[in-house]
Amino acid sequence: MMTMMAITTLKTTIKMTLRLLPFPLLVMMMMMMMMMMMMMMMMMMMMMMMMMMMMMMMTMTMTMTMMMMMMMMMMMMMMMMMMMMMMMMMKMMMIMMIMMMIIKMMIIMMMMMMMTLPFALLSCDGSVSSVPGISGWRVAASGTLQCDGGLRALSDHRHVTRLQRHEGTPGYLLSIQPAVTVICG
Repeated sequence: MMTMMAITTLKTTIKMTLRLLPFPLLVMMMMMMMMMMMMMMMMMMMMMMMMMMMMMMMTMTMTMTMMMMMMMMMMMMMMMMMMMMMMMMMKMMMIMMIMMMIIKMMIIMMMMMMMTLPFALLSCDGSVSSVPGISGWRVAASGTLQCDGGLRALSDHRHVTRLQRHEGTPGYLLSIQPAVTVICG
């Protein structure tokens, strides 16, 4: 009966965990619950073992001191098991926390990367308001992009691939490398 109960509880907890996988906190809680269940099962097993021992003792001709000794041993074993389980839980929690922190950091990094996509805003008279890493750019009358710091800086800036006059607008079309096209002007 006990094993059946354990199996059913485990099944339900696993089902719940699978359902709540997108929520790491809930998953953590589920893990804790599973751990607790395991602990409870262990305790019950221990209790059953103790009962069995007691029954055996009753049948055998054992002295009271021996019985007490056995009881003490059982208690010690239970305590040890509890301690081990607690340590395991603590370790699991620590790992979970670290994992969550890493995931959070990764998400933040991704957000930052998305926010700082390289793009330049061009106006016809020539001032480029924002190009990451390079300042003081001008659009020449011929429609080419010039930099105050010399042409080397322009060739170094690998994001800018193409600059041309855009049809129907007074501005310029600037193509930037992760497939971003900005129409400016």
